Amino acid sequence: QDLYEIMEIALPTALGNLSEFLPITFAMTMVGQMRGGGEGLELDALAMANSYFNMTGLALQYGLNSALRTLCPQAVGSGRSRQLSGIYVQRATILATVALVPSVVLAFNAASVLGALGQPPAVAVLAQAYVVRVLPALAGIAFMTVLQRVLQAEGHILANFCICFVVFLCAPAIQYAANNVLGWGLEGAAIAFSAYNCLYLVLMVPYMLCADMGHVFIPRSEALSASGMYSHLALALPGLACQLLEWASMELISIVAGTRPSAGVLIGAMGMMLNLEAIFAMCWVGFMVAVSIKVGHHIGAGEAHRAKRFSILGTGVACALALAVAGGLYAARGPVVGLYTAHAGIAALGRSLVWACGLLITANALNCTIQGVLTGAGLQRYTATCNLLSWYVVAAPVAA
Repeated sequence: QDLYEIMEIALPTALGNLSEFLPITFAMTMVGQMRGGGEGLELDALAMANSYFNMTGLALQYGLNSALRTLCPQAVGSGRSRQLSGIYVQRATILATVALVPSVVLAFNAASVLGALGQPPAVAVLAQAYVVRVLPALAGIAFMTVLQRVLQAEGHILANFCICFVVFLCAPAIQYAANNVLGWGLEGAAIAFSAYNCLYLVLMVPYMLCADMGHVFIPRSEALSASGMYSHLALALPGLACQLLEWASMELISIVAGTRPSAGVLIGAMGMMLNLEAIFAMCWVGFMVAVSIKVGHHIGAGEAHRAKRFSILGTGVACALALAVAGGLYAARGPVVGLYTAHAGIAALGRSLVWACGLLITANALNCTIQGVLTGAGLQRYTATCNLLSWYVVAAPVAA
């Protein structure tokens, strides 16, 4: 029964996450196959732009709204969701809006920042053009994820999946039209990314109004309370630190690759591996959400023993699935890499890195699920500390 309750949340959440993320992979394959792979410049620029966008935009938003993974499930568990969810959502929206300001500034200076970090000038210029054009997507994703946390905590898992799946079905057509029909190439990939990411709010807001969740949109003066915002930030800032520490360690791989003599091949190959890892990370995030919600519900209801059972079970299942995924990915490494690029050098290097990507996928499954446990319990400060020690005290020196 406990496993069923986890999978009831984890499976549709993972599928919803995949529906959100896979269009990014479609864009990489379309760009990577342009002109038979060409010199790989467009794929390099897209990989670099994605890393920069993730670090300077998405990491800020996902980190700040991580507080809702604690607050919303615990509000549901305590039976006070209607009184509290609107306050939490509005505080998170304020923080998301403020966080957009540095992201916009960094986007318009991406070429200079990347150039200062030793990236190839041609790649840096193309990357900035892409990042600037996906800023509408950043705003759409920021506000959509705030509402999504409430939907998940309230049990509207299937509805969230359906919204994500509808956008997923629209995305390839939008991408194909921009890239292939109109011939806009990398610029078209950016415009398409912004277009379909704004669809989430178009679908999500009407659904919430129809599902008797319109109370979250009613302005609440309590959302501006200084003490309340302080309590919210006490959860959001450790979550932000955790997200930045984790994502920086991943995205800096692309930056380091760009400083090497063989940057033209390395950036594209590392971009493929990071994209593969991120695809499966969407699955582990499904387990993170499921465990976080169940732990939060039971802690809010004063049932610590039940929270512990869900913690152990969710972590074990995620680890077993990750090992199976890593093995299958290695067995199919040739065809998988071939989907991304027609460039022989990038493809050869990519195939040689799949085994390491499998190890990363397995470790990240454990990482995500354990973070879900800690987040559901309101212990974000421990996730930040663990990420600092594991990524920077252990992993970075080993990689160097």
